Amino acid sequence: MRKIFTLLIVAILATATSWAATTGTIKFGTNNVKIDKASVTAADDQGNSWKITTAGTTSFSQQPTYSQVGKKDEPAKTITFTTTFSKDVKVTSLSAKFGGFKGTAGTIKLSVGSTEVGTGNLSATKDVTVTSTSEASGTQLTVTVTNIAKGVKCYNISYTYEDESGKTPTQLSWSAPTATVDLASEVKEFPTLTKNPESITGITYSSSNADVATVNEATGEITIVACGQTTIKAAYAGNDTYASSSATYSLRVVDNSIAAGEYTFPINNWFWATNYTGSFNVEKGSLKLQGQQNGISISLGNVNSTNAYVDDNETRTYRSYMMTVNAPEGYVLKKIEFVGTTWQSSTLNASAGNMGAQKIWSGNVSSVEFYFAGTCEIKNVKIAYEKAAPAKTLTSIAITGEPAQTEYTEGETFSAEGLTVTATYDDASTAVVTADANWTFEPATLAVGTTSVTATATYNEKTASETYNVTVKEIPSYTYTWMVNGAEVKKSVLKAGAAVEVPANPENIDGKVFTGWVTTATVDANVAPTYATIDETAKANTTYYAVFATLKQGAGEKWVKKAASEITEEGVYALITKDGKAFSGTIIDASGSAVVKGNGESTTDAFIFDSNNEATSAPEGTCELTFVKSGEGFKMLNADKTQCLYSYKSEAGNLSWKATEKENSYWFFYDNNWTYKQSATTYTYLRVYTPAKTSSYKKSSFRTYPKNNSNEDMYFAQKVSGAGYADFTTIVKAAEVTTLANLAVNGAEGTAYQVNDEMVVAKKFQKGGKNYIVVKDAAKAVRNFSTPVADDKFFNINGNKQEEYAQNNWMLVSLPVELYNQVNETSTVTSITGTLTEKFNVAMEATNVVAGEATDFAPNTYCALNFMGISSVTGNNPAYTSSYYFATPKANEYANVVWAVYNATDGAFYLPSHTGSINVQEFKAAFNVDYSLNLVDNPELTSGAVYSFEALVKEVAVPTTDAKSTSDASTKFVVYPLDLDANKVATGVNDVNSAKEVKGVSYFNMMGVESAQPFDGVNIMVTTYTDGTQSAAKVLR
Repeated sequence: MRKIFTLLIVAILATATSWAATTGTIKFGTNNVKIDKASVTAADDQGNSWKITTAGTTSFSQQPTYSQVGKKDEPAKTITFTTTFSKDVKVTSLSAKFGGFKGTAGTIKLSVGSTEVGTGNLSATKDVTVTSTSEASGTQLTVTVTNIAKGVKCYNISYTYEDESGKTPTQLSWSAPTATVDLASEVKEFPTLTKNPESITGITYSSSNADVATVNEATGEITIVACGQTTIKAAYAGNDTYASSSATYSLRVVDNSIAAGEYTFPINNWFWATNYTGSFNVEKGSLKLQGQQNGISISLGNVNSTNAYVDDNETRTYRSYMMTVNAPEGYVLKKIEFVGTTWQSSTLNASAGNMGAQKIWSGNVSSVEFYFAGTCEIKNVKIAYEKAAPAKTLTSIAITGEPAQTEYTEGETFSAEGLTVTATYDDASTAVVTADANWTFEPATLAVGTTSVTATATYNEKTASETYNVTVKEIPSYTYTWMVNGAEVKKSVLKAGAAVEVPANPENIDGKVFTGWVTTATVDANVAPTYATIDETAKANTTYYAVFATLKQGAGEKWVKKAASEITEEGVYALITKDGKAFSGTIIDASGSAVVKGNGESTTDAFIFDSNNEATSAPEGTCELTFVKSGEGFKMLNADKTQCLYSYKSEAGNLSWKATEKENSYWFFYDNNWTYKQSATTYTYLRVYTPAKTSSYKKSSFRTYPKNNSNEDMYFAQKVSGAGYADFTTIVKAAEVTTLANLAVNGAEGTAYQVNDEMVVAKKFQKGGKNYIVVKDAAKAVRNFSTPVADDKFFNINGNKQEEYAQNNWMLVSLPVELYNQVNETSTVTSITGTLTEKFNVAMEATNVVAGEATDFAPNTYCALNFMGISSVTGNNPAYTSSYYFATPKANEYANVVWAVYNATDGAFYLPSHTGSINVQEFKAAFNVDYSLNLVDNPELTSGAVYSFEALVKEVAVPTTDAKSTSDASTKFVVYPLDLDANKVATGVNDVNSAKEVKGVSYFNMMGVESAQPFDGVNIMVTTYTDGTQSAAKVLR
């Protein structure tokens, strides 16, 4: 039913006049104005001068009806057309015609002076004419093309203007440039018109599409006819006094009434409420089109494609586009049919329902998503929807059937296959909901001994459970043992199928280098062994033995594996895959047949590289390429140097041979890839293609690509001479069995030892890429064992009694990370095998550690006095004449260091000086530090601050001076902090005045009389100390 709405406009009589209009055109091309350089000036057919300016390209070509500006790989950045009139004129029409090629895109803008009067977009191969949508006055016309891709065809520009000089300008304007009204709405609002001056009369109104809306020519009253789009125009013709003017707005009419039925929606600018003119480019994932009609909402977006196309007739989708269709609330979609011409999406996938034909969907859902696999030109969408069925209430669910599987292997999960879940509703209806049910099982993981499983299904908060009998078999276990020089370095007990972890390659032993693993305890010393291929997953009890050999220069040829970035010199190379298969020299197609250009065939066998990425031979059929310097890279020549390997085109599968190579074309490392430079701007990347499992041709191949991220990286094997291996063995030298104490006395550096002793791990830490543990034995220290002398007083350090300190032998051990991770602090250790690297401060490179359970351990606590090299120390305060016992640290001992005052001048740490009750004996001591093992390389410390930290104590083999208790730093020991940083500042100094001396004792009776001897009865005993402090106590005699 049509409804009429009146737009009230003040009408004032005026006399209409008219004047002559001028129309001008400038055409381009071979027969017209040629755009053949960056700046061109030419006149149109009215004699007005135009200036055409191009930026960003030097490519210009001419055709009879157009000039082409830019090309595929050299597009223009901007094209600007400008003409200037001698006086102000009213431009009633301005249009420009352009075209393009596949992929051409750009934005067109028309302007009169500073007023934009029209816009549009280039549309690939389609010719586009952009026409002004409003009138404007000014002295200059400008047409610009920006955001350009590919070449642009420039046809012509036309304009029409009226000379209204001497008249008073007028202006009509609408309150909004666009309006949308709903047929189903009782209230419809339209933009209002403003006149300037307000006194002008005789305004006329028109509608561009009477099928959508009509308008009363005199009053502006609008009558809505149907859905669609129209332009409403208000025009003033002008008179002898006032110039003419006009204004337009776009009126969009929709119908959002909701009623079950079938509707056809045009998918175009009207539906989306847009004004696109065809092709345009968008960023990935940024396109968001949204429209609604008759309660149906449709949204369209891109995922990976950057192409987009919308105009007044259609919308195009491209690969990876996604469309969502939603029914009104309370309704369901029943059928959707796409209507269009081009349809490249052979498979249109839907998130729900069924695709019965290429473009027809059916279902019973409130919302569905469509995924497009190609270009589709959609003109209309026919959608049928109906009321959703009344909701029904779920009352229960039940499990029926028998499980398809009842026998399992430990570690597996029960399978619900064979079981059916049925839902029952309050209307007595049922439905099978197995696919939507969630399952849980008790137990969740099956173990040996499990005889039954309870399966629980949950659907819409309802549950049902059933119990089923099962049989569970045990997974076999396999032991993997790794032996290095006769010692076991790792043993793993793994379930069948578990990943086998290989330990780090052993370090060199006695001049011999590790070459690989074998499964025999011995090897022939004169023949290179056949190295084992390590099992990826556990499948048999296996022992691997490390093979060592002597590296001899001049012992033959070898191949060294390299990455593309390492190719810097001429020589003989093989192109190889990641797993070592080589280019055979044959060019093949996808089926494996020999062709002139295609992919490089790989060998059947592969290079066998050792731990140093070296191989002693190449696989049969390897093509040895000679690399010869050329330009910034190399030519790759065949064995007799008669053919060059090159890329025919910058496309996939274009590897080929040819007799000669252009001077400016060569292979080099570029863009993180081995790259062929075909021209100044064209590059091709050589990579490795691995065929899909479904492919009939299974071998990897060497393939060219226009991009550097396709498939896998390629590697090289360089043929070099002058090195080889000899004297193969699995046992370099049997380790000598000893104790830690004996090792400290009789050990020989560089010799292998097996230290069997009662030891404990005092500390473990990592530094400089190495893994360390610090161990001690339970035996008496063989060096620096200290005891109090007669009359020595005992001095507690932070409450620790030095006379009770443990004095044992210590060793610093570096070891592989696998062993490091198996050892914990305070663990007992019964055996360490390795090579003695230092005897004085005992240190070892270990290949095996046998650790046990944890035990009790606490480190000794030392201050600067302990490091001075003497154990009986007397202070410099004459009031304190006694000597004090200070325990001497042991070489490589791990300890706590306290009362360390940092001196920024010399970097040493000093004992706190006498202040108040601190250090009343006035001891003097200091020590130097080495931060090479510290967690922080160069800690920022505060001079004068007192620090406490963990450290390793190393003894100096030959002190530079006699150790003595002075303010000079110790030359007997150097302290290696382990965790010292700015946060290790001590909160106070305790016990430095420990064991202070009594100066005298006086007694006072209750009358206050003093005596050197106690009175009978109650006495007050006052004790005076050498530091001036006193204490009082009540005593009874």
